Amino acid sequence: MNTFCTVVTGDYIPMALTLFDSLRENGNASLHIFISSQENMEYDLPEGVHIHNINDLMGFGNTAKLFSKYYGSDKSAFRWAMKPEYISYLIEEKGYEKVIYADADTYFFDSYDFLFDMLNGSGVLLTPHWRSFNPAKSPLHFYLNFTEGFFNGGFIAVSSEGLEAMSWLSDSCLYECRKDVDAGLFYDQKYLDALPVMFEGVRILRHKGCNVASWNIHECPRTVHEGRILIDGGFPLVFVHFSRSTVNHIFYGKDDALYGCLEKYLGNLEARGFSGLSRLYEDLEEILDNFGNTMKIASFGYGESGRAVVRFLQRHLPGRLVTVVDDNVKDADGLNFMTTEEFLAVQDADVMVFGKHQALNPALLNNLTIPYIRMEQVG
Repeated sequence: MNTFCTVVTGDYIPMALTLFDSLRENGNASLHIFISSQENMEYDLPEGVHIHNINDLMGFGNTAKLFSKYYGSDKSAFRWAMKPEYISYLIEEKGYEKVIYADADTYFFDSYDFLFDMLNGSGVLLTPHWRSFNPAKSPLHFYLNFTEGFFNGGFIAVSSEGLEAMSWLSDSCLYECRKDVDAGLFYDQKYLDALPVMFEGVRILRHKGCNVASWNIHECPRTVHEGRILIDGGFPLVFVHFSRSTVNHIFYGKDDALYGCLEKYLGNLEARGFSGLSRLYEDLEEILDNFGNTMKIASFGYGESGRAVVRFLQRHLPGRLVTVVDDNVKDADGLNFMTTEEFLAVQDADVMVFGKHQALNPALLNNLTIPYIRMEQVG
């Protein structure tokens, strides 16, 4: 059985269990969860899920020192600094030969056995961010390579041969775990850049179907071939890192190929009872306020991402009329549809979503009495 671990606060247990569901769907794995907060909560855990709390690790490694330094002042720093500690604990104290740490907002869509195979003869496996290396494509992400690091801290695979590297990483986090671009610091993540230099047996995972996220869309383009999502032309999709930025990227139509993945992920989060879904989205009222109208909004780009907009608005604006204008599509999932002619005649809606097949000519725009927002302006 493969061994995974993650680190969360108590209220994110449902998200961690959603990660576990994806692991069980695509292989045979156990999940170990370190609770980095001190709530007294009871958890209904499925077989294969194990929980450890702060007291369990207080006598191990740097845990007590990390707790003393960060817990009272920066609980997020404590949570991130505990990653190498928890990995080492599972290997040294629990006897697991190989452990993969994954952020709780990760979701697997394919087999991950090969990741453990890559640890044969290796100590550490890291996944690049794959941010754009071409400043002409994305100056921001080119810059972030050098300020936030080349490797993503949401995935770290370690074997017993990598314990020395984890010890160094833990010591570095104890020294300083904070975001300070001028000092070259980005919590635990920026330290990962040093591991391939300092230690033998640190491998770089070059499978671009791993750790797919909003930040790597330029270097890892998505295509759909015969119903299968491929990354950069040939890599099957293995796992997506559903950070808030990734969710918003998909939601607002910038990554349509992953919409079905997002829909499955959000559905499973809801089934697990995760109460923080709204935290994954941009705040709707803030978006409306930014465009000067809190009652009516029009958006472009109906399709997979547009359908997500409709569903989101229906959920968060109960009682308002959500209408899709599209001359080619007449119905989808029971949504309210109008043709262009019908829309121009009545313009009676609180929320307008224009179909991607809709020809939005100047005459139509000039006759609008409802304020509108183009999708590319949002998110």
